[in-house]
Amino acid sequence: MPKLPKKEEKEDEEKPQRISSAEESKAKKSEEEDYIRQYQYKMVNNLPTVGGVLTDPDKGSKAEIMKASLLKQRRVSILIPLEPGSSPKVPYSVTLNGYRLDLPVQQYVDVPEQVAEKIRSANQQTVAALAQDRIDGDEKKLNALS
Repeated sequence: MPKLPKKEEKEDEEKPQRISSAEESKAKKSEEEDYIRQYQYKMVNNLPTVGGVLTDPDKGSKAEIMKASLLKQRRVSILIPLEPGSSPKVPYSVTLNGYRLDLPVQQYVDVPEQVAEKIRSANQQTVAALAQDRIDGDEKKLNALS
């Protein structure tokens, strides 16, 4: 069997270098600053995708401006309740100016203050709408049942 000649390394070729600890800490800091990236939703190659760099908003879009605004806001920890009849596997979606976040339910998540306020407002509206059909607290309905 013929022997192949060994590939000679050229001195001017750059060898892959290990990432320095400063670059690693910079990457970690970037991930901490963009804490909402893990919840971003976007169609990537006609597939629904949540989280990751590919889900970042398009450059110059309203969604990109909204994300930048949200990242400047104070972080708020909030529990998103499971709605009656829904599955805990189905995320809670919040969309602001085209920027969509799919948040897990039944667990605490850190979100920007504006997202937390939108979730609180939606929950209050749901409670108010369901209260109209409730019997307790309505004297007429209680008396009609007696």
